[in-house]
This record gives sequence, structure tokens and C-alpha cells, in this order.
Amino acid sequence: MIRFCLNYWNLLRKSNLRQFSFYITVVSVLFVLNFFSVTNLFSSSRGITQRNNYVELITENRILLKSLIDINNSLNIRIDSITKDKDYDLLDQVIRESLGYLAAEDHLIILDN
Repeated sequence: MIRFCLNYWNLLRKSNLRQFSFYITVVSVLFVLNFFSVTNLFSSSRGITQRNNYVELITENRILLKSLIDINNSLNIRIDSITKDKDYDLLDQVIRESLGYLAAEDHLIILDN
């Protein structure tokens, strides 16, 4: 860009008004494009400032995911320990309490094939 401007600045001494206006137009357009691209590099939706926000959000999501995995593992251990005893009434109660999709009057039917 600088070499381009210096080249046309040197040609300015030898040119007429029509060429000068053309050169000024071209240089102005290139400056505007460079300014636009640099501002987008920093402040656009995919810019450097947004990248820092995404890094923080990913870190928070990883912490939340780890806590959810720990909760899921503890519930799996509870359900596995209950199913070893083959006490299906207790299993039904634990599923209702933990998952909450069965009402108290609903029954869990397990069919052995």
C-alpha cells in the first residue's frame, strides 16, 4: 500500500489533473478498504475482542459440563446399586424422585423376556 502510494506520488509530478483525480480516487478507496478491514479484525462479530468472550464462555461451559457429568455418575451409581438387589418398588421410587417424570400413583412395569 505504501509502495503503491509512493509510486503514484512520484507520478503526480508528471501527470495532469485527470490522472491526478484518478490516482486520488484509487488511493482513497484503498485507504477506506484497509481501514474497514482493520476495524473488522478487532471489533466485528468474529474479531479479536469477541474471541476473548468465547474463550471465557467455553471455560464456563466446561466447568458446567464437568459438574453435570459428576451428578450423572452419582445418579448412575445409585441406580446401579438399587438394581442389584432386584427391589423394583424401590427402583420405581428412585426413578420418580430423581427424574421426576412419573407421578406417585404411576407404576413401573418391568417385563423379563
